[in-house]
Amino acid sequence: MIDKTLTSNHNGNIQSNNKISIETITNPSDYKTFYNVPFQIHKNNPFWIPPFWKEFNDFFNRKNPFWSHSKCKLFVVRKNSKIAGTE
Repeated sequence: MIDKTLTSNHNGNIQSNNKISIETITNPSDYKTFYNVPFQIHKNNPFWIPPFWKEFNDFFNRKNPFWSHSKCKLFVVRKNSKIAGTE
């Protein structure tokens, strides 16, 4: 995990007392958290169509032929312990 707190002044520099963390997805529980991120971001959008769990799970399954020539790392970004973009 990477933690970063940003600060600055009134001269246009970045200022934030928010704690930003980037978490790598490493286990099944984290994987479900990653899957649920768009549900949290779009929860108030009546036009959003969520992905199917089976489709999502099949794509990231190691048996998928795509992964024979590709690599992937999944991340979740949190701001003050909440999923970034959900506030």
